[in-house]
Amino acid sequence: LLVVMQTIKDLLSLKGEPLSPLIPVILKKLGEMGVEVSESMSASLEQFVSTTTDPDEGKMRLVKTSCHISLACVNASTDPQASLRWVAQCLSEFHEQHDKLEILCKSLLPRGAQPLEAGQDLLNKPL
Repeated sequence: LLVVMQTIKDLLSLKGEPLSPLIPVILKKLGEMGVEVSESMSASLEQFVSTTTDPDEGKMRLVKTSCHISLACVNASTDPQASLRWVAQCLSEFHEQHDKLEILCKSLLPRGAQPLEAGQDLLNKPL
């Protein structure tokens, strides 16, 4: 979660180059660190995102976004529908911040949102 959070924070603050497509880049980064991503992490991540609070809206948005992207990564190979739901949830966090929403969309879906390309970019397989 911390790796994802730092990646999202850097991406949204424009401290780094956009990582495209974001989910495979994160999965690769975690793999290089020796972190095995599995669906068994879902319950813990869901519990964390549902119980964590912070009065700072920006911090809370970062936590939620990081959890949603983490959940999308965890479910990408085993439950594509859940993974796509978490991506949508992530994007919904920025419905009022169009500049950051644009950055996230371009990073998550660099080739657009058509089924073939979106599937490849989000799930590593066509829809």
